[in-house]
Amino acid sequence: MVDDEDLVRELMALYLKSDRRFLIDEAADGFTAVSKTMMKDYNLAILDIAMPHFNGLEAMKHMRINCPNLKFIIVTGMMDKDLLRECDSLGCRVIRKPIEKKTLLDAVYSTLGKELGAA
Repeated sequence: MVDDEDLVRELMALYLKSDRRFLIDEAADGFTAVSKTMMKDYNLAILDIAMPHFNGLEAMKHMRINCPNLKFIIVTGMMDKDLLRECDSLGCRVIRKPIEKKTLLDAVYSTLGKELGAA
């Protein structure tokens, strides 16, 4: 999870920890997230759009170089048509803030799908 707001990261972590299959790592900015993907493989990244150093879309492009199979969910309070089009073209799902537990978990389950043992 990558978000520059501590409370948002804490809330998402709390939601995701309700499913014990998830191992959670956090970063407060895009640069740190990209650096982490240079050292470890991940299945999913949940990224905020507006962050320091690299915004979510910039971070995603760099993270894909390090982890080509990495899947993405974007969380944002900005829902303009250009942003939605860009996210769609990059193959990532978008969730609007404020984030609700069911919305986040549904997005994670559908994004990871078979990797979680779903049909």
